[in-house]
Amino acid sequence: MREVRPLLPLFRRHAAWLWAGGLLALLTLASSVALLALSGWFITAAGLAGLSAAVAISFDIFSPGAGVRLFAMSRTGGRYAERLATHEATFRVLAEVRGWLFARLIPLSPLQLGTLRGGDLLSRLTGDVDALDGLYLRVLIPLAVAAGGAALTVGLLWALVEGTVALAVGGLLAVGVIGVPLLAVRRGLRAGAAVTLEQAEVRTALLDALAGVAELRAFGADGRQRGVIALRDNALRDAQRRVSRLNGLAGASTLFLSGLAAWSALLLGGLLVEAGRLDGPLMVLGVLAALAAFEAVAPVAGASHALGRLLAAARRITSLAEQPPLVAAPLAPAIPPPADAPLVFENVSFRYRANGPEVLAGIDLALTPGKRIALIGESGAGKSTLAALALRRLDPTGGRVSLGGVDLRSLHPAVVHSRIAWLSQRGHVFADTLRANLLLAAPDAASDAAPDARDDRLWHVLDQAGLADTVRRLPDGLDTWAGEGGMRLSGGQARRLLLARVLLQDAPYVLLDEPTEGLDAITAERVMDRVLTVTEGKGLLLITHQTFGLKRMDVVASMEDGRITITNINNLQQFA
Repeated sequence: MREVRPLLPLFRRHAAWLWAGGLLALLTLASSVALLALSGWFITAAGLAGLSAAVAISFDIFSPGAGVRLFAMSRTGGRYAERLATHEATFRVLAEVRGWLFARLIPLSPLQLGTLRGGDLLSRLTGDVDALDGLYLRVLIPLAVAAGGAALTVGLLWALVEGTVALAVGGLLAVGVIGVPLLAVRRGLRAGAAVTLEQAEVRTALLDALAGVAELRAFGADGRQRGVIALRDNALRDAQRRVSRLNGLAGASTLFLSGLAAWSALLLGGLLVEAGRLDGPLMVLGVLAALAAFEAVAPVAGASHALGRLLAAARRITSLAEQPPLVAAPLAPAIPPPADAPLVFENVSFRYRANGPEVLAGIDLALTPGKRIALIGESGAGKSTLAALALRRLDPTGGRVSLGGVDLRSLHPAVVHSRIAWLSQRGHVFADTLRANLLLAAPDAASDAAPDARDDRLWHVLDQAGLADTVRRLPDGLDTWAGEGGMRLSGGQARRLLLARVLLQDAPYVLLDEPTEGLDAITAERVMDRVLTVTEGKGLLLITHQTFGLKRMDVVASMEDGRITITNINNLQQFA
């Protein structure tokens, strides 16, 4: 259970709900046992009393009848309250786990998360977290209630029936609560884990297919992807069949034990009745109490595969959450430098692996407010790595990057991010409205008491990005739904929306990584003219393969094999 240990503090935060659900479940079981046992005793005793007029007259039907109604009502009400409490506890814990996991993912660099496919990462955030409901609902609660119910039943039989009956039924209950689950766990852990892993593979394959459906069809590879999905689906069904067989065997074993317990109580009780040591109604009480106790034992049999599933899910979650971030916030952050402090690279080098090749080597570069630098070069030359160092998404392996002479490693990451507005190559458009996507860059505007002023600000940045006319023609305007990943927008429109989001952020430096990607030449030229006008007075670092706007840059730096060469901006024929 060490896989679950890091998650236990999250469960403890909702201990009140967890305990309430467990106690209500135990109360419901106690009511069920008492209802069935008392009903059996009452019906038998009343039937025997009816054989004699004298006994029938003196027989009290009101007290047992009131008890039957009380236990029936408490069983029904308890079951309803138990469902409310256990599910409320589960939902609260799952929400806590999701928040905890997302908070652990935020400090991780794209380099760490890049080893996971998007579908696998989503599966861990959704399916694997959902599987953790089994720890409380399908493992802890059934085991606790079964153990408590077994103890209650044995005590009841010992007090009202006879010790030998109590011991016989108690022994069979112990086998049902401990023995059958242990045997099932030995076989079911691997099968339950296989279900979790295969479900994740199916989700990942489906999400990959949905995300790349256009490309798959364009290259005629959709049939191959369907084959991958079918293969994973068959593996999942095989794992589910194994789990079903184990559940069937465990359930059959529990049912056999239940019948054996009832027969044992009947046989031993009959012998006691024949010996005059027990009356008939109490014998019936013992038989029905034994049957009712196994109502709580039955769910324990299914805990084996649930345990396998949740342990596999917990392993996948904790292996991701326990990764130490490559870039950690300092314990005692330095005082932030002034807003106009220069961003300086001093003899910076970087390599992704300790013994790997240098991606950057001896980089010296200074960016100040009002200065414009363009970085050009082939893919893989190190331009995006340089951007990641500027944003402190990575730390240099040699030299330093500083703001106003303060090493970025000494500053809180939030300070660095507030100084640089960044447009990445893989910016994400969220499944929300255009307005909501823009307001991510300006939380203060989202709470603006004057919506008209806020929207004027949004229209202004859309106009600067060359997207305002397009949005005005849409029926819902700013309330247009962007779709998952911006799928309702064209590539160029999504790019301009992301650019508008960057322009909305009030930062002294702007870092644009391929801002005109996906735009036609005329639109790209127009957008770059507007961007250069809007960013006047700000430090601009432009990473591009295109020629647009290079004539207006202060410095054009060519990057090759991780090194920078300053290019004469008056001699850019190769970019014409």
